[in-house]
Amino acid sequence: MKIVEMLENHRKLSIQLKEVKDKEMELRINIVNELAKLKGVGTYKFDEFEEDGLSVKIVKKLTYSIDQKAIDLDKLTNEEQDCLRWKADLNLTSYKMTETPNLDDLVTVKDAAPTLKVELLS
Repeated sequence: MKIVEMLENHRKLSIQLKEVKDKEMELRINIVNELAKLKGVGTYKFDEFEEDGLSVKIVKKLTYSIDQKAIDLDKLTNEEQDCLRWKADLNLTSYKMTETPNLDDLVTVKDAAPTLKVELLS
């Protein structure tokens, strides 16, 4: 297969994959919401579908996040500050511009997932 054919196949499959993922997520949300209607947040197994040859388990969760830019530590009590967890995050721009012998042994560098975008020209 020529590279142009491979690129065109990739472009088409990428579009189909996104559409299928979007539809699957919408369907998953509807199913979980329907099954969890009376139960709420949690993990549940539904035995009533075993007669149909299906093992069904759902997990309904809530996610929590905090607005990093809005945090004013001076306004938070010690107890509130204890609710926040801080982790080291590499500032790549500074790291690449500075000699960092103490950090170099701590930083792991590995290949990222490759990116490929193929579009039809108008």
